[in-house]
Amino acid sequence: MDSLNYEDEMYAFFESTWHLKDWLKNDPAHPLAWADDVEDFAKHSDPLRWCADITNGSKHLEANRRPRVDPKMGLGGRYYSVMLGAEPTTISVSYDIVGAGQRRDAMALADECLIAWEQFLKKHHLL
Repeated sequence: MDSLNYEDEMYAFFESTWHLKDWLKNDPAHPLAWADDVEDFAKHSDPLRWCADITNGSKHLEANRRPRVDPKMGLGGRYYSVMLGAEPTTISVSYDIVGAGQRRDAMALADECLIAWEQFLKKHHLL
């Protein structure tokens, strides 16, 4: 695949991860008694706040809502590697997300987002 496809997949992950809160609030299978909990949780979760700013910037080209961390948050470095010799040959890519004077590995941030949502879902007996 073209390397931009991987970048698109990364943005799609963060967009879907952020919008899980809206899906949870609107799920007819569960009462809305905890709808405020999901907003409060997302608002106070560090990885999800980063996720929100990545999503806002990627969806609208530039942040058009009040940022949670940094209005200029976005993709920083792109790193590509190729492992030759041992079969199979592998090609990998990693990305940095930059914001608020910090540089975070996109995969590590994605893992933090998944852990945060897993904790929320378990707390509310949805997992």
